[in-house]
Amino acid sequence: MTIQRFPGSVPGRSRIVVHNGLVYTVATAASDSEDIAEQIRLCLAYLDKHLHEAGTDRSGLL
Repeated sequence: MTIQRFPGSVPGRSRIVVHNGLVYTVATAASDSEDIAEQIRLCLAYLDKHLHEAGTDRSGLL
């Protein structure tokens, strides 16, 4: 069993984990803007970046 971890900004936390063919990640908007559309855009951009780093994209989301 192989677990691949991509380090996060806090020691001991991973921003991406790949296990058994599945990618686990969390993306939040680093903005306190009240514009929900901007927060969603930023969140999806982070998600796309994390998935790309893990070798996949949103086409395989469960």
